[in-house]
Amino acid sequence: MPGRVEWSELGGDEAETVLANLLYSERRSSTRVRPSRGDFGIDVLDPSKREAGKYDVYQIKRYAKTLTASQKKEIEKSFRRVLVGLVRREPPVPLGDWYLIAPVDNTVDNQLDWFHSMPDNVINEMFEDAELALNEDEKQRITAWRNAPERVIKWEGRAFCETLAGEYPYVIDYYLHGGAQVIAPAFLGDDVRIDSPRRHIIALARRNASKAFVMAEV
Repeated sequence: MPGRVEWSELGGDEAETVLANLLYSERRSSTRVRPSRGDFGIDVLDPSKREAGKYDVYQIKRYAKTLTASQKKEIEKSFRRVLVGLVRREPPVPLGDWYLIAPVDNTVDNQLDWFHSMPDNVINEMFEDAELALNEDEKQRITAWRNAPERVIKWEGRAFCETLAGEYPYVIDYYLHGGAQVIAPAFLGDDVRIDSPRRHIIALARRNASKAFVMAEV
């Protein structure tokens, strides 16, 4: 049984990969989005159970200690990007609820003050941003989304992350405790090694005395 996850010791990509796979194990209908310039701050999409045709959005951050001012800015930026996708993407992002997943529990001040007011503060800044220049229709669509009944904008912290880790220990074992070292050779044969820092399988294929490397992400 894997031990407790030391979240603060994980690299950014590693922590986000582990958390995305834990979330997928819990919500098999979810889909991880590959990072790109046009991802609108979306890490994971999951069909909404409350709003037909909408998708709940999960933004995953590696943050494992009390948030710094710059980390708060990054979260605000991610929330802003998904709202831009709601009104500027063609077709629009069918946004349901929005969740932040980070393996750190909130302080009272961060929960009651900063995070509680963050959505409305970001929206107000967007409305006043002359460069973004939202038109009245776009502002109304953002306002309608924000004010929809039972709208959820939630921070899922360390307790949430550790609960998932306890429910799905095979994910932790595979990514953090060497499980890939056992599983990969079982499927690919002995000519395989794991590039641990990047979590890649490196398979060595031989044909006609030549050598080629085949890389696959795990």
